[in-house]
Amino acid sequence: MLESILIAVGAFFGAISRVFVSKLSEDVVVRELPVATIAVNILGSFCLGILIPVITISDLQYWFIVIGFLSSFTTFSSFVMEINNLWNVDKMKSVEYASYSLLFGFIVLSLGLVIGNQLLIT
Repeated sequence: MLESILIAVGAFFGAISRVFVSKLSEDVVVRELPVATIAVNILGSFCLGILIPVITISDLQYWFIVIGFLSSFTTFSSFVMEINNLWNVDKMKSVEYASYSLLFGFIVLSLGLVIGNQLLIT
């Protein structure tokens, strides 16, 4: 029961944070790509990379931050929908968007893992 409450509260704050980042990046246009989704997914990947080595699935923070907050902050469904929307307009932009998102997401996740592992050592 406690895990469900932590997930719900984390999801609330993750969703609010996503709206905040979306509003901040509304006027930012980079090569006509959906900046808000790129921003939250890359930031979420980085945070996840830091947290994976530091907290375990049995920790209450895991339920609040990883499952609740980060799962509602980042969004795969928006990512896929935006790929589809771009595909219908400009196939190359769609491929570019998917490639940038996956490449940078992997890079920042890896960087976060390095930082998270360093936190364990110190």
